Amino acid sequence: MHSTTLIKVALTTSLIGIIGLFILLQTTTIPIHDISHIKMMDEGSVVRTEGVVKQIRNSTNVTFINIETIETMDIIIFDSLSLRLRPGDTVIVEGKSEEYQGETEIIADSIIKKNI
Repeated sequence: MHSTTLIKVALTTSLIGIIGLFILLQTTTIPIHDISHIKMMDEGSVVRTEGVVKQIRNSTNVTFINIETIETMDIIIFDSLSLRLRPGDTVIVEGKSEEYQGETEIIADSIIKKNI
């Protein structure tokens, strides 16, 4: 085979693979779990939950949000996911579960404020 044919085959295969991964990523979602279920999952699991904001505490580099369904859980935000949240807002949180001082928390990757 000529080198130009190999390059064309490699580029075509790569492009098909990237498109396939994009489609797979768009169709795969993490299910929403109750806080009680998240507390039983392995630490470091990617989780998604929904709850009502009860309290917001800001520090210099981190924001702590306490959400509630039947139980409560702290959500930790290290990046500036600048949402204008207030107590009473309903949010969907996605991130990794971590344990800190015996309590399960979620280190947030994304927070979506629901319009209700």
